[in-house]
Amino acid sequence: MDTTASLIILALVGLFFLPQLIAQLRARALRGRPAPDISHLIDQRQREYSNVMLYFFSPACGPCRAMTPVIDELAQRHGNVIAVDVMQSSELAGRFGVMGTPTTVLVRDGKIHKMLMGKRSARQLEALLD
Repeated sequence: MDTTASLIILALVGLFFLPQLIAQLRARALRGRPAPDISHLIDQRQREYSNVMLYFFSPACGPCRAMTPVIDELAQRHGNVIAVDVMQSSELAGRFGVMGTPTTVLVRDGKIHKMLMGKRSARQLEALLD
């Protein structure tokens, strides 16, 4: 393979992985920081929990459509899970640094504890709540 082809392949790989790397680094940098105000999303029962899971999704997102039933089940069982449609709450998604969907954010004691991007299994999400 000649040098030009190698550079093209390297550039294409960089274009694919660089945005993902930036999103991961940004998510890691948000850990421990105060969470944006979500009081308008939380009902009285959810205020009793020390942690709240926010699930940022888009109705047009394939992985989100696969994950939404899992989130709905967790919300019924735990009560501290909130689904946020990024199309209707884009400002809130931006304040949380959401760069793609699905994104799951765990807020514990008013601070961003963990931020996971991409599709997750029920077991992974359950472990996040425990």
